[in-house]
Order: sequence, then structure tokens, then C-alpha cells
Amino acid sequence: MGKADFTAVADAAWFSLPIPLVYKPTFHWPAIAAMLVVYVVTTVESVGAINGITVGGEGREATDDEVSGGIIGDGLGSSLAALFNTLPNTTFNQNIAIIAFTKVMSRHVINIGALILITAGLCPKLGTVIAAMHPSILGGAGVVMFSMICSVGIQVISRSKLTNRELLIVAVSLGLGLGLPSVPAVLANFSESVQLILNSSVVVAAVTALILNIIFPAEQPAEE
Repeated sequence: MGKADFTAVADAAWFSLPIPLVYKPTFHWPAIAAMLVVYVVTTVESVGAINGITVGGEGREATDDEVSGGIIGDGLGSSLAALFNTLPNTTFNQNIAIIAFTKVMSRHVINIGALILITAGLCPKLGTVIAAMHPSILGGAGVVMFSMICSVGIQVISRSKLTNRELLIVAVSLGLGLGLPSVPAVLANFSESVQLILNSSVVVAAVTALILNIIFPAEQPAEE
């Protein structure tokens, strides 16, 4: 249809090795503090994503080994990512929707996906072909994937018998998580490091839930 532009493919090399530590490491305490918070929050996010995968794919909660394996994999992957000049990796939540939709949880599929990503990293021509995908295609797939994530999240929450305390925590966390980052003027007078933390809906919702869980006293079981 003439919408895709493949001119960059002709200029790309056939083979290229990544060069480690192109960006020399520097240490800034505000950035370190912000990333510590982000890592804690992404850990919480990963736990939810792993549970979402098992609930959507097999209708069960994830085991402790599955959760710990996923968290360790994220940590090791992020450490390697820093060495090779890219951003830390985290659980790609769109995959939850794909698994919930297809019910495919085979490790062979994961291995094939990893092989494609490695090949794209070593072969710039393949990488540019993938990057040339038109935004309309991503948008069409994104409508389904992001909506499925929401549906799986509701399914996970509905499996628990939430008390009034827990419903309040969920409500306030969702409200601030969705509302605060959508109004940038609210954060205009904060420092850059604080804005870095609060600009993420996931970070705001997770931090709010953690704080409220500590502040609000747990409901005591009724005595017989």
C-alpha cells in the first residue's frame, strides 16, 4: 500500500557485533535513588505479570519458583543490558495478553522468539525491516493486547475476596496511577529526579499501594 519505508534497510549492514560500554558509567545519586525505586516497582510489576501469565494461560496462580526465576532473569538481563548500552529490561506485559488469547505457554516459542531477537541484534538489516513496520499495524495489535492486559488484571483481582480495606487501596492506587502522570502540570514544581519517578503510571500505582498497605491497619478476623 506504499505506507512502509524500507530505504533504511538498503543502508544497513548485514552483520554487526554490539560494542560493550560505549557509554561510560557515571554515578549520580538522584538517578541512582530513582532507579532503585523503579527497580522495586518493576519487581512488583513482574510478579503481577508472571501471575497474569499463569492465570491467563493455565487458570492458576504462579508458583514461588516461577516467580523467583522470572525476577532473577529480569535482574540478570538488566545487568547485561547496562553493559551493552541499552535500557534495563522488564516484563513485557503485552505478552500476557498474547498468552491469555492463544493459551500458548510453550518454552519452545520463547526460545524461537529469543533467537529472532538475537538475530535482529546481530543483523542490522533484519532489525531495520522490523523497525520499518508501520505504526498502524502496531496500533491495531496494541488495541487488542492492551485491552487483554486490562481484562487479565480484572480476572486476577476478581479471584481474590477483597475486603473494604483492599478495595480502597486498589481504588486509590488506580486513581493516582492513571490520573497523576496524565496531568504533567501537577509535577512541574518537583525536581527532575522526582518527576522521573512519578511520570510512570506503574510506579505511582505500585508505590501508592505499598504505602497504603503499610498505613491502613489490616482487618482483624471476627471472633466466633
